[in-house]
This record gives sequence, structure tokens and C-alpha cells, in this order.
Amino acid sequence: MLKRYFQIDVRLILAIMILVELAYNLILNRFVLTDQFFYDSFIHELTIEQIQEATNMARSFSWTVFLWTPVNILLQIVFIAICINVGALLLRYNISFKAIFGVVAKSFIVFVISKVIMIAVFIIRGLQSVEDLNYMPRLSLYDVVNSSALPEWAIYPLQIINLVVLAFILLTAFGLNQIDKRGIQRWIPFVLGTYGTGLAIWAIFVVFFVFL
Repeated sequence: MLKRYFQIDVRLILAIMILVELAYNLILNRFVLTDQFFYDSFIHELTIEQIQEATNMARSFSWTVFLWTPVNILLQIVFIAICINVGALLLRYNISFKAIFGVVAKSFIVFVISKVIMIAVFIIRGLQSVEDLNYMPRLSLYDVVNSSALPEWAIYPLQIINLVVLAFILLTAFGLNQIDKRGIQRWIPFVLGTYGTGLAIWAIFVVFFVFL
């Protein structure tokens, strides 16, 4: 089944992912991030007039999210493909960037599927404030540590180490092995080392510019 999946045209996979991501953003804005959500989030920090003004401004620019969606997906895939391609070049693996891009794009669907599951959890469980959104369980390392003892800057790095990322690594390794039969046991540490390094750099970037 997975072998057949990796034989599908990458353009079709990209189109499906973009459509699902657009639907995710539409549902998130219409049914989760409501006016009441913003009131509950900032009622102790801002006046009602300020909250209303901020909400109206956010609504007026909400359409830009839909324009950014395909760009965001492509940028993430390209960034990951570059990390893996650098590793392939250093190790002199005979695999093209186009092939790596195709595998990464098809593996990226696990992140899109996780968004579908997450939006269902948001709707069923309900969100009361931004705090609920930030600390929603994501099957990550953050969920198994003593979160009360963590500094705020450590939350994001621990959240990105999760089962979805693990599934992406395994799926990418499987896809690369369909192109270059080195054995999935060799591709897993390769993907972990290349994509993992890129993910670590991104986490450091976010922590440095957002929390420090």
C-alpha cells in the first residue's frame, strides 16, 4: 500500500494537502477562534473595546491566511528537502533533489492528517482561551515531562518532538528506500540526522527570537 502511495504524482498529493489545509484554516477561524474565544483569552489584559478592535482587525486580515497556506506548505517541504539533500551530497548518495522533494512532499501528508485530527479535538473538547490552544496535548515529549517545572522557552522544543514527527521520519525513510535500496534501517538514521538537524536549528531560531 505504501509502495503504491509513493508512486502517485506528487502534484496530486500537494493539491490534496493544500485543500485540506485551507479547510482546516476555514474551520479554525469560523468555529474555534470565535469572538468569545478572544474575549475569554484577553479579558484580564485588555478592555472590551480593545479586544473588539483587535478582533475586527484580525478578521479583516484573515483572508491572507488562505493566500499564505500553499506558500507555507511548499516552504516547509523545500526546507526539509534541502536538509536531506545536503546530507545526501555529503555522503555522495546518488539521489536527485527532485526525487527527495517528491518523497518529502508525500511524507508531509502526516502533518496534514494530524491537523484534521487536531481540529476535531478542538471542536469536541472546546477551547476557552489561547492558553488552552498552546497547551493542548500533542502526543509530544512535553506531555510526559513535569510541565510545571519547565521554563516557558522549553515548551516549544519539547512539543515538536512528537509522534507525528516520528511518523514523518519513518515514512520519509521508507520513501527514500523506494528510490535507493539501501535498506530502511540505514535511511532512518540518515533522515533523523538531516531532518533532525534542520528541526533543531528551527527550534533554536524560534526560542531565540520569541522567548529570549
